[in-house]
Amino acid sequence: MNEKELLSFILRGKNRRHMLLLLDKGSKAQAEIAKITRMYKSHCSRTIKELRDLGLIEAEGDCRELLVKAMEK
Repeated sequence: MNEKELLSFILRGKNRRHMLLLLDKGSKAQAEIAKITRMYKSHCSRTIKELRDLGLIEAEGDCRELLVKAMEK
């Protein structure tokens, strides 16, 4: 995916935008992200997976204590 396609993909998704803006301020736990963004946990998990698969974020830990942070780029 080139930069233009990646930017378009991010901008099309409200949850992706919110999560990246939040993680730009620092690492957060998955439950904390869901609470702050008011996302359902299932939507939060799916968004984390999408962004992790694209290499935009890192996620460490198991499902209960997943720590997520934005990648340095």
